[in-house]
Amino acid sequence: MKKKASLNDVAQKVGVSKTLVSLVLNGRWQEARISEEMYKKVLSAAKKLNYKPNQMARGLRTGISQTIGLLVADISNNFFSQLGRKIEDAAATYQYQVIFCSFDEDPKRFGELIQVLLDKQVDGLIISPGVKCERQIKKLLQQHIPFVLVDRYFSGIPTNSVRIDNAGGAYKAVEHLIQMQYRRIGIINFQPGLEHIKERKRGYEQALLDAGYAVDPALMKWVSFDNVKQEVRKAIDELLSLPQKTEAIFFVNNQVGLIGLEYLIQLKIHVPDDLAVVSFDDPEAYRLCATPITAVTQPIESLAENAVHLLLKHIQDGKLGVENPIVLPTELIVRRSSLPKHHPMHSIPPEV
Repeated sequence: MKKKASLNDVAQKVGVSKTLVSLVLNGRWQEARISEEMYKKVLSAAKKLNYKPNQMARGLRTGISQTIGLLVADISNNFFSQLGRKIEDAAATYQYQVIFCSFDEDPKRFGELIQVLLDKQVDGLIISPGVKCERQIKKLLQQHIPFVLVDRYFSGIPTNSVRIDNAGGAYKAVEHLIQMQYRRIGIINFQPGLEHIKERKRGYEQALLDAGYAVDPALMKWVSFDNVKQEVRKAIDELLSLPQKTEAIFFVNNQVGLIGLEYLIQLKIHVPDDLAVVSFDDPEAYRLCATPITAVTQPIESLAENAVHLLLKHIQDGKLGVENPIVLPTELIVRRSSLPKHHPMHSIPPEV
């Protein structure tokens, strides 16, 4: 049986003391003024030797568990599952492990799971909160628990956060449709209880106004998390039955988009000949559709890396205040779902 690598083995490989290695692996390298170059060398050596610290013993000795709690609305959602994986990868570079929890947009369950994670003595939390979760977030602030909000946030609560330019992403999507000569552009959005949803609505409206078009309430449809499938279908029915033809639909995220596209197929609506489509988020299914879907992509890896880095900075410095939010740009990936027949790209074969 192969002998497990020890702290001393890592120290010998790098050519430093066991104390220095211990400081790095215990997350105290900045406090000890160890250079980032040396920090990376120690982590690399530990990884190559497959060094596995005794987490329980170290936690009891140092008060540091080397674990992060991740709390998201729905881990089965493509966006959150990708984000969770990237957060796990980013945390691993710092010798941290991640405990995943999903609260299904239920504020009561949200509070219960936060307590479960704190009872497991995680060193900090990365949270994508839901509607009516403000009270629990304020409680974490009062308790001085290190945490970072990712993707979602509350404008009235000053917290460390990493998010994307939601208004800018929505603006790009609608601006593109306008440039493709679509005029009657519908939107199917969640009820505006979350800031990122409000921002996407704002970007949609601003793109129309900047192009000289009025914002028509009849083209704006709202759905709830509780009954999303039925409400998306109803919203599409209403948009397609308007006296003036709806020429395009902007789906506000991949959950709404996938439900909507499935229903359009059932209705035998041909995209984009009958109706152009653009969506926020870019799940793999969009690229595999018979007509690939134009999408606003989010920098998921950068979201994850920034969230982990900011949280660990907060963990190491218990007095860290609220920093300016990290806001990352989006990118619009143009595919056939938004291109009129006369457009040169319309004849490009689907991606494989």
